[in-house]
Amino acid sequence: MANEAVTPTTSTIINKIPNKDLTYEAHKRIIKTWQNHWDSIPASNKLRNIKKTVPKWAYLENASRREQIIINRSRIGRSHFIHSYLITKESPPRVTHSTPTLQWHTHY
Repeated sequence: MANEAVTPTTSTIINKIPNKDLTYEAHKRIIKTWQNHWDSIPASNKLRNIKKTVPKWAYLENASRREQIIINRSRIGRSHFIHSYLITKESPPRVTHSTPTLQWHTHY
């Protein structure tokens, strides 16, 4: 009886749960929490129009980090051509009537 008082029964139950299951449940709860936060952001947010859910986008298995970055930037409509002024700290380019109109189409 003294041994039962010292050893809690819950520790034996927790020890029998595989680590993989605990990791999966923790990951699920984290994703759910982030999704709830993401859903609370106003719908007028530009990124919410592009990515509706929090989980990672799928890539080819052998895609390098650089290739993933290029794919992400194209998904959100950012490119060096359009946003280079941010990197160089210059003024944004002026659009004149003679400048051809650029339109980006997102395909999912």
